[in-house]
Amino acid sequence: MKIPWLIGNQKGGTLAYTLVAVVVVTLLIAGMLEMTLMSYRAGAFQERRQRALAAAESGIAVAIGKLANGDEIPRASYSPKSPASPSIDSAAGNWIGKNTGGMPSELELGPSTAFKVWVSETVGDRTTVVSRGSAGGSSRTVGVTLTKASGGPQFLVAATQLVPSSKEDINMNKMRSPGKFEGNMRIEGTEPSAISVPREGTGVVCEGRLLVRPTPSINGITNKVKHFFSSVDIDRNEYQYPAPVAPSGLPDKGELYGTKTQPVHITESASYLCATIKGRCEVTIDATRSDIVLHFRKGVMITAADGEVPIIKIKGDHTVKFFIDGAPNRWNCETEHRDPTKLIIHSNATYNKCDKKDETRVILKPYPFIAAVVYAPRVNVDGIGYGTFSGAIVGNTVKFEETGRYIYPVEYAENIRNLNLGIMNPVSIPQIGSWTEINP
Repeated sequence: MKIPWLIGNQKGGTLAYTLVAVVVVTLLIAGMLEMTLMSYRAGAFQERRQRALAAAESGIAVAIGKLANGDEIPRASYSPKSPASPSIDSAAGNWIGKNTGGMPSELELGPSTAFKVWVSETVGDRTTVVSRGSAGGSSRTVGVTLTKASGGPQFLVAATQLVPSSKEDINMNKMRSPGKFEGNMRIEGTEPSAISVPREGTGVVCEGRLLVRPTPSINGITNKVKHFFSSVDIDRNEYQYPAPVAPSGLPDKGELYGTKTQPVHITESASYLCATIKGRCEVTIDATRSDIVLHFRKGVMITAADGEVPIIKIKGDHTVKFFIDGAPNRWNCETEHRDPTKLIIHSNATYNKCDKKDETRVILKPYPFIAAVVYAPRVNVDGIGYGTFSGAIVGNTVKFEETGRYIYPVEYAENIRNLNLGIMNPVSIPQIGSWTEINP
């Protein structure tokens, strides 16, 4: 016997189950949509933060580039609470100070993305750059400390000739095997005619780069010398080479003369009319207590005799500085020391000698070995030796002949740079480890 009221109508129960299922599915879909939306929002937030960071770093790069080019940048200090007006504002009508107009279109970062940069005054050799990038509603701020490149000659050879002439800045086309160069070279000339190198197959080797000022002729220079240098690169540092000037007030010692049987002993700074040193003469200079400065008002002639050359011996840890105002200026000798900064040869050549062969030039003829730094920014320098020269050469033009070896010694590179001869306005570069993100 069936009981109707127990059996009832099943249609209403099915509807209830269906409604419950729909609600559950709806809740699941809503949860999934919410999770998807949250994930999207989180992704969009992170994307805006990354764009903001990229914008901030772009601002740092723009500031470094402008400083490297020597462009005028308004200086401003950054404070998280109340920063001053920025030095660079990518969204401003004048983006780098007065009358600069808007930021070039090729630097634009995209919609709703911009940067502001604060470039501080330089204190010592350090400049602080802070950049705030913004993208959508996100912003990030980063800072970096810039420091100037170390001073002093950084090249084996640097030619200072600014005005083009019939003479190349650097001429090596008469070098012969086994001639060799170890170190970078720099020219001021901006045309391929500013440098000549040995032809391929001569056996002369160069282990170094050629650096040139910014020039549209970089490809022409590269094509001319690429077989010789490891690379040809633009150097944006600015160099000035003041003429060397001997200190005044040195005691006058007349003329300096030395031979194999008449050695030379120098124990104090002095001024001489000229010097003539020949043969196997030992020139001993005592620099144990302080630097020794020797000023020659006319010239210095150090040459071989009977197949032997003079030898320069420097005692002590200080430096010997030759200041030579005239000609001749000939160095056919050897040195006992290995640190080039112990012997610095300054040449100004303000005195003209009628002997055209020696007039206003420094002649280096190392045999078997000379360690020195030659600073002659107004004078032509000729390297014509068969031995080894270790150090650095700064000359108006520099010419090499014969089979010598010329080395910028890595072990003394810091000593040479610390001489601070020449580099007056080096490019600011990021100080290692100085990058930081600033939380507002």
